[in-house]
Amino acid sequence: MSGTGAIIISIAIIAVIAWASIKSKKRLREEGKIIEREAQFYKNRVLFNTTATYPAVVDKMSRTDYSDIRANIQTNVDGNALILIRSAYEWEATLAHIDEQDGKNDFDFHFTSWKTENGRPKNDISMNMLLTSIEKMFYELDPQATMEMHKMQFSTKTSFF
Repeated sequence: MSGTGAIIISIAIIAVIAWASIKSKKRLREEGKIIEREAQFYKNRVLFNTTATYPAVVDKMSRTDYSDIRANIQTNVDGNALILIRSAYEWEATLAHIDEQDGKNDFDFHFTSWKTENGRPKNDISMNMLLTSIEKMFYELDPQATMEMHKMQFSTKTSFF
């Protein structure tokens, strides 16, 4: 096989992979499992203000199937009003109840760690699916819930081994 043939085959393989990825994302959007987000959405902290209580959130999340994103949840971490979500895709996120005033509850959601591959988190689609699921949960529990996104500051570790 000539060099040109190998290049053509490589381009064809990349095109098929890109097409499959686009088609998969489109299907997930149509099913309402993800929404279109900015490229680095996983670096945002999301604050929810809602009438939903921590016990109601725990109940709803405990009854939610997270097998699509290969994740499990742990509630009341270290005795705190904190939910830890861990995925086999090597990322973690937390949802913490941070305040209650006048019947309104504040929750803080953010991704706490992730492994990267080619400069992006491994399977950031699953991260999008989780965030979409949590947004939907809050709006189901309280249609008047509000949401704010804030950029987080990061420090990174580089490993050579």
